[in-house]
Amino acid sequence: MNEFTQKFEWRRAIRDYRKQRQLSQAEVARRAGLSLSAIKAYETGDRNPSAEALDAIIEALGLPPELATPVRAGAGFAPDLRFLLYGKYESRPVETMAQEVSRYPWPVAVFNQVGEIITQNEPFYAMLGPSLAAQLRDDPEKRNLVAMASNPEFAERSENWDESVGFMVGLGKGDTRVEQNLERPAPTSQDVMRRFLAGDPKYIARLLSLWEKTPAIEHWTRHQYRFRWRTEDGRSLRFWVILHVADVWHELFWGDYVPEDGETWSILNELRGATDRDR
Repeated sequence: MNEFTQKFEWRRAIRDYRKQRQLSQAEVARRAGLSLSAIKAYETGDRNPSAEALDAIIEALGLPPELATPVRAGAGFAPDLRFLLYGKYESRPVETMAQEVSRYPWPVAVFNQVGEIITQNEPFYAMLGPSLAAQLRDDPEKRNLVAMASNPEFAERSENWDESVGFMVGLGKGDTRVEQNLERPAPTSQDVMRRFLAGDPKYIARLLSLWEKTPAIEHWTRHQYRFRWRTEDGRSLRFWVILHVADVWHELFWGDYVPEDGETWSILNELRGATDRDR
């Protein structure tokens, strides 16, 4: 916040927004219920507004949230996220998300912040193949991508294991809310790490190496990484995995496994057909 406040010239911003909207200082003062001298002093830097006065100016200028939030932060006030959380983006029941993911022809899953699979569609199971799909259906403890990463049946079919797991490591290290330490993982990650460390030792060693060399990834509302997967009969599938927010309240994320090429689409459709015949 301090760094942002020092860099963002919020006074110039509100002056520029006022001029872009062809509003005089007197008109902004009238709309905001403030004195003309106050508006002049805020723009020149002779005075600092209270949070209430700044909000009144923002409303008078008609600034949308993407413009208003930097102004508030630049002036040293906490960004107002009420527009984001209250009433606009509500929590979504798992049943609703399950109905949503079932609509897509490509593999889709919803994950929580520690990699647990909350819900997924049939193309996701088809991508994994009958054996792994059966494990995920029958054993809730195995519905975690991080824990599965040390399972040889999963890891040996991941053709870019270091790249995809390294991406997850970077996201984990990028969560600045908790101390990142593999020996003493955060409470929410302890069970996941216990299951990962019960897997194949060679993948544990590779994770430790990735942890040392992978930089933290800054958290955004949308990320993407490559996922290369080998089917049970040895064919290669190539996906871009798009991660984006599904439920802001519970930190759930959509994971869209979008086929990268026509060959992947063709194989996936074949696998989906086989899955439908087996059910």
